[in-house]
Amino acid sequence: MISDCRPFLKKPADRLPVAAQNFAGLAVQLGQVLAMLEDFENRHAFWDGKAGCRCWRVAGASLPVARLRQAVPPFELKTSKGRDMREALAKLMDAKESRVYEAGFAAGRAARLGPPDIEQDPF
Repeated sequence: MISDCRPFLKKPADRLPVAAQNFAGLAVQLGQVLAMLEDFENRHAFWDGKAGCRCWRVAGASLPVARLRQAVPPFELKTSKGRDMREALAKLMDAKESRVYEAGFAAGRAARLGPPDIEQDPF
């Protein structure tokens, strides 16, 4: 995989590193190759406002970058009924927090009061 990235290096004539013997070393080497690919992309691409994405610097029509850091335009999260999903999720989270608080409060009150008297008739 590292040898496939050779054309994208600043100095392609450089010798390639020997593959690491453990996973940590391999992760470092692959991270360095990823950084080299990002550097290549940053040197040879630009932001095209018309297309709304990064494009390669080539002659002719703009060619969008199809790898690594392609910008994805944000989109609205909607439920099936067209309502804002984040708002619905926030309401559900608030309701659950309220239920958990009330349950904890009731458990604390019950612990403070102690067990009910057996002699006392609840009716």
